[in-house]
Amino acid sequence: LRIESKAAVHGFVPVTLSPGETASLPSLGLRVRLEGPVVLQNKVADASTFALKCDMMEPTPRLTIRPRLTGDRLLGPGGSKSLKRRMIDAKIPAARRDLLPVAADSRGIVAVLGLGCAWDRRALPGDRAWLLTFTSEGRETDD
Repeated sequence: LRIESKAAVHGFVPVTLSPGETASLPSLGLRVRLEGPVVLQNKVADASTFALKCDMMEPTPRLTIRPRLTGDRLLGPGGSKSLKRRMIDAKIPAARRDLLPVAADSRGIVAVLGLGCAWDRRALPGDRAWLLTFTSEGRETDD
């Protein structure tokens, strides 16, 4: 049995991020960092880190971390689907959907925490990549 509030949730305040910067999402208890470029040695196994292929990004990317917007789409292995449909398929509760950070640049969505990286933007081992990492505000990093 789970009791949840049906109060309206309006997401969080968007932040903009450039390489080498860390931004805080205090209402979510998260920090996000963009690093690189690096040559990706291994496939990223951490669900909170995204390796974004450099040649599919702007030379110096500027990412906006924001809540989802009406009409947002994410390209996955099965093609492009709306974020709403992907969240339903992933069984993400409706009350949490506006709280999942969406990383986007001027060309569109690059990654969504909890859903993954845009299929055409993901870096593979050997590719030059930007690393986008989400961490809990309370968790210390190696920086």
